[in-house]
Amino acid sequence: MNKRKLKPYHGLLFFAVVMFSFYFIMAPLQMRFGMYGLAMTELLLLVMAIACAKLCRADLKEIFPVGRVRLSKTAGTILLWLASFLTVMVLTLIITWFFPDEMLGVSEGLSSVISSVPFAVGFLFTVVMPAVCEEAVHRGVILHSMLPLKKKWLIVLIMGILFGIFHTSIWRFVPTALLGAALSYVMLETENMVYPAILHGVNNYVPLAISSYSAKILERAGSDLSQTSLYAVPVASIGIYLLMACCVPFAAYGGNYLLHYGEEGYRSTFFPKKRQGLIITVLIITTVLILAAGFALLLYGILFDSQFHDLLRQNM
Repeated sequence: MNKRKLKPYHGLLFFAVVMFSFYFIMAPLQMRFGMYGLAMTELLLLVMAIACAKLCRADLKEIFPVGRVRLSKTAGTILLWLASFLTVMVLTLIITWFFPDEMLGVSEGLSSVISSVPFAVGFLFTVVMPAVCEEAVHRGVILHSMLPLKKKWLIVLIMGILFGIFHTSIWRFVPTALLGAALSYVMLETENMVYPAILHGVNNYVPLAISSYSAKILERAGSDLSQTSLYAVPVASIGIYLLMACCVPFAAYGGNYLLHYGEEGYRSTFFPKKRQGLIITVLIITTVLILAAGFALLLYGILFDSQFHDLLRQNM
């Protein structure tokens, strides 16, 4: 039997079916069974991805390519995750500063569901399963349906938008869209689903670990997480995260280099000789601008932000 190539309309139709299923099947499952409903959702996504590829008579090995894992590409993936994670954190804090109640509602819902099960179960359901099942949908079926578009930047943009829509929250759209774009870029550059799965898994593990650790600290202190002011975001906090994000330009550049390191025809030097001066200048200027913005917001927050002073008084 001849194998068919997926077309963009296949991916868009499949995405529409996924979203329809989410609202009428998956969301009710999650509301009824909590974390176990989330696990059912992930398994259903995996089944739908495989079924779509089968129905379209596509080559499963081509749609879900899994190859040998290389240390350099794994390191590059982690660096790209760091760059995207810090960028997402800054964007999330900015959105939370403008819309604290809405972001609090979204995060409280996620935290309550995660905390309802033991850590090991939460790890399986929120780290391992999304890294496999959601990637099969997005970096598997949908991304491969977009390949006829040829232009990588356009594919990355579309995949980011679809991933943002997939998470069904207008308040989380920009951060999740950025994550979806990063995942799609890694997939396009490596043609190996293992690497976006690693990025996705690490990205989901960090908030799970932080949430679990914070809950233990608050429990020992006799505090209730719901009574804390974690979502009263002072301007100084945005400044601090911007300072941490100053490494984003070099992390993104280094991650991209390691992602291709050792490939035939790819350069052996960290900076291409002809454009070395330009690239270093752009990286340094971008880093300095991020640092300047971070220091400015931090200083403003310390001097003029009443919310920052209120939080200091609460913790003294």
